[in-house]
Amino acid sequence: MIVMKFGGTSVGDAPRLREVVALTQRALQTTDQVVLVCSAMAGVTDLLIAAVRAAAAGDSATAEELRRQIWARQRRVAGEVLHDEWERERLTTDWAELLKTLDRLLRSVAVVGELTPRVLDAVASLGERWSIRLIAALLRENKVAGQAIDATELILTDDHFGSARPLPDQTDEQIRARLLPALRSGIVPVVSGYLGATADGVVTTLGRGGSDYSAALIGAALAADEVRIWTDVDGILTADPKIVSSAQTITELTYAEALELASFGAEVLHPLTLGPVAARGIPLRIVNTFHPAHAGTRVHAGIAPRTRPVRAIISSRDLTLITIDSEDTENGTAAATDALRTLDRYGIEVLMFVQSFAERSLTVVVRQTDAPYAMQQLAGAHAHNAVAATLQHSVAIVSVIGFGDTQRLLTETLGALNAAGAHVLAMARGARTYHTSVVLPEDELPSTVRAIHDAMTVLSASTLPQPTTAIE
Repeated sequence: MIVMKFGGTSVGDAPRLREVVALTQRALQTTDQVVLVCSAMAGVTDLLIAAVRAAAAGDSATAEELRRQIWARQRRVAGEVLHDEWERERLTTDWAELLKTLDRLLRSVAVVGELTPRVLDAVASLGERWSIRLIAALLRENKVAGQAIDATELILTDDHFGSARPLPDQTDEQIRARLLPALRSGIVPVVSGYLGATADGVVTTLGRGGSDYSAALIGAALAADEVRIWTDVDGILTADPKIVSSAQTITELTYAEALELASFGAEVLHPLTLGPVAARGIPLRIVNTFHPAHAGTRVHAGIAPRTRPVRAIISSRDLTLITIDSEDTENGTAAATDALRTLDRYGIEVLMFVQSFAERSLTVVVRQTDAPYAMQQLAGAHAHNAVAATLQHSVAIVSVIGFGDTQRLLTETLGALNAAGAHVLAMARGARTYHTSVVLPEDELPSTVRAIHDAMTVLSASTLPQPTTAIE
C-alpha cells in the first residue's frame, strides 16, 4: 500500500492534474492499494481566506471579486481536463453545493462583521473539497475507480481552529473503518488534506501545509509501505534551487533530521508529518511531480553511519516583520505573551519570533498577506494597553541547519553574512545549536543564500544510488 500526497502546485492546472492520473496509474501497476491525499489548487486557499476577511471588513466588492476569481478558475481547469459529460454534470452539481456553502458563510460574516477561527476554517477547507471531487472524476474518466472522501469523515480533532490536533486513537479507528473496505473493493480513495472535524462534526484545519500531516496520519493508520509527498522540487535540497543552481538533493535523512529541517520552514514538508510515520517505522519519500524519475529525498530509520554532516539552507520570502513595543517596564513579558496569544487565536501563523527583554519588545515574522489582518487584531486586543506595533514589509528568513560540526557551521554562517553585507534585522539560534535563523531585507535574500551556500561544504549525505527511471 502506498499513500501519495499531492500539494497545491501538483494539482494547480490541467497538465499537473493529468500527471496525477499518470502517477496513480503507474503506482497501481506495482502495488495493490493506493490512497491519494490532495491539497487545494495552488493559491485557492489564500483567495478564500482573503475573501472572507474582506467580507468581515465590510468590503463586499472585494469579497465578491475574489469569489468570482475562485469559481472561474475552478471551472476553467475542470473544463480543460474533464470530457465525460456525465462526470462533468456530477462534478458541477457537487461543486455548486460547496459554492453555496461559501456564499452563505460570506454573507453571515458580512452581516456580523466578525470573523471567528471556526468560520475561517470552514471557508479555508473548501479548496481541498473542490479539488478532490475533480481529481476523483478525472481518475474515473481514465478507468481508475477514484472516490472523493472528505477528511472530516476520517480525522477527528480537538476544537483548536486554525491549528487543530488530531485525536490519535479515534482518528486511526475512523481511517481504517472508512478506507480499508474501499481499498479492498479496488477503489482509490481521494482524500482532502489539511482538514478534519471535531466530535460534533465541525470542520477544522490542521494548519498551513497540513496535507502532509493528513497523509502521514492515513499512512500510519493503514500501516502503509510508504508515504510519498509529491511536490515541485527534487526532495529536500541544500538550498532553494531557484537561488542556488548548484543546490543538491539530500537523498537520505533520519526522521529527526527531517523534522529539524521541516521545523524551520522547509516548505516541502510539514513538521508534524514525521511523528506518525516515525512511530511506526514507515518510510517517507519527497518527490517531484515535474521530475518523477528523480528519487527525491527518502526519510527513514535505517541510515548507515555518516562520514560527513548534513547541512541545508531554508529560505522564505514575502514576509513582514512586526515589532510590538510595550511601555510597561514591569510587564513586558506579559505583553509579548498576550500578543502571541492574540495571533494564535485568529489563526495567524508566526514563522519566527524574538523577544528583547531589555527593550521590552517582541519581534514576530508573519506572511505578508497576513500582516494587515494581524495588525488589525493586535490593535483591537491591545487598544487599552500601552502597546504599539510597527511593520516592516518585504523581509525574508534564512535558516541554516546543520548536523555534525555545528560550531564550525555557525562560524561559517556569520562569516558569510558579514561577507555578503547582510543587514540582519533579527536573529535566533537554537539551544541545541542545530540552527541559526536571521531576518533580513528580502532584496538581500539571493546574495545572502548564495554566500552561505558557497561557504559551507555541500554534502549529499547519502550512499543510495540515484535511479534513472521512474519510481516504482
